[in-house]
Amino acid sequence: MNDYKTIYIECINSAWKLKQARNPAYSLRALARDLEISPTGLSLILNKKRPLTIERAIPWAAKLQFDESLSKKFIEAITYDSDERLNPNNRKSHQLEEKIKYAQLQLDQFALISDWYHLAILNLTKLKSFKHDPKWMSKRLGITVEECLLAIDRLIRLNLLEIIEKKYVRTKNSVSTPTDIPSEAIRNYHRQNINRAISSIENVAIEERDISSIMMPIDKSKLAEAKKMIRNFRRELALFLEAEEGDQVYSLNIQLFPQDHLQKKSA
Repeated sequence: MNDYKTIYIECINSAWKLKQARNPAYSLRALARDLEISPTGLSLILNKKRPLTIERAIPWAAKLQFDESLSKKFIEAITYDSDERLNPNNRKSHQLEEKIKYAQLQLDQFALISDWYHLAILNLTKLKSFKHDPKWMSKRLGITVEECLLAIDRLIRLNLLEIIEKKYVRTKNSVSTPTDIPSEAIRNYHRQNINRAISSIENVAIEERDISSIMMPIDKSKLAEAKKMIRNFRRELALFLEAEEGDQVYSLNIQLFPQDHLQKKSA
């Protein structure tokens, strides 16, 4: 999600610095007086604890003496921030992020652990039946002991796992990657999980899995909002299912893709 608050706050701070350059005694209280807001209210806005409304922003642009270009940038940032803040899917996303503290991995970090069993190992550590033994882990996941040991080493190097008194301890409750950015590592991770989901159709009892699909004609202009709804659903389901001491490690894969492949237009 774009941080439009940072943009409009930088505009206000730049104008404040210009006023201080002319008058070193020009304080936050003086700025608040000129903007016709309490010092506390202005401080909350500058510290991202209270949003700036478009109704207040328009007269502020004049009072801060923004030129036409800066005024446009200022008003647009506040407009976009309001749109994101008032969008119900964005509100739900913020609420879920407060409940689930994600540690976001950079793409080069995720590339080291893009094979499915790395995250599976992290989740194994939360099972009440977990044994701090690479042989047990490898047998549980159906990988070799060598693969398991190498994966553990990578997780430790990325500070996602640590060894305390000969026990494997997960350091982050949840991890995520940047979204909507092309990445071979992320493609590899999804490819492996989709293939494992296909395998589960034959190898996992139906009462222990749920694989379904729906096909529909869609309005492509709604895809961005649909992605937010899917992301929120995933997080809500994770909150419902996750347990400090679980019974088994599960993956949830959701696929939304066009069935009718249009020919690419020539460049």
